[in-house]
Amino acid sequence: MTASLWFFNAEKPKVEAEHPEHSFADVVKELNRRWAAADSETKLKYESIAEQDKERYDKEMAAYKTDQLALGQQQHEANTGEELVKVEKKKKSKKKQKRGHRMAEQDNKQYESEMQNCMQSKNIIMTDVKRRHYVDPNMPKRPLSASFWFCNDERPKLEAEHPERSLVDILKEVSRRWAAADPETKLKYETLGAQDQERYDREMAAYKTDPLALDQKHEANTGEELVKVEVDE
Repeated sequence: MTASLWFFNAEKPKVEAEHPEHSFADVVKELNRRWAAADSETKLKYESIAEQDKERYDKEMAAYKTDQLALGQQQHEANTGEELVKVEKKKKSKKKQKRGHRMAEQDNKQYESEMQNCMQSKNIIMTDVKRRHYVDPNMPKRPLSASFWFCNDERPKLEAEHPERSLVDILKEVSRRWAAADPETKLKYETLGAQDQERYDREMAAYKTDPLALDQKHEANTGEELVKVEVDE
C-alpha cells in the first residue's frame, strides 16, 4: 500500500471516534485533509512503512513467480507425459488392427483353400424337379370340341394318305379341312361336341359329390422344389 493508505488506516478509527455523525465520504475527506496537512516527520514515517511493504511485496511476488514457473513446468511435463501415453496407445492400437487384418486375411485364404479342396472332392449337381401334377383317375375326361371330334376322324385318314408328313403338317391340313368343311359336316361334329359336353357336366357333378375323389384332389402335390444332390467322386 502507499504511504497515504497506511496513514488512512491509522487515522480512520480516530476520525470516526471523534465524529461519529460523519458519513464515510466525510471521513475520507477529513483523512485527505489531515494527510495534506501532516508534517514531514509524519509523512516520512508512513513512507518508510510503504517502502517496507513494497519490499515485502516484491519478495513474495518473486517467490510466487518462481513457484508458478515450477508449477507450469510440472504441468507441462504432465501434459507431455499424457500425450506420450496417448501416442503410445494409438501405436499399440494400430499394431493390433494390422495384426487383426493379417489374421483375417490368413483365415480367408485358408477358408478359400479348404473350399476349393472340398469342391474338387465332390461333384455338386443342381437339378430342377419339374412341376408334377396329380391327376385323379376318377376325374371325368374333359369334353372335346367339334373341331377335335373332326380331327379324331380325319387325322388317321391323312396319316394313311401322307405317311411322309410330320405331325405338324398333318394338323395343319386337318385345320384347313375343318375351315373348308360344309355346314352339314360342321353340324354333325358340333352335335357330337354338345353331347360330350353334357356327358362331362353329368360326370363332373357326380364326381364333386364323391368325398373320396375330393380328398384325393386336395392331396395332390403341385409344388416345385430345387434339390441339391451331392455325388462323391
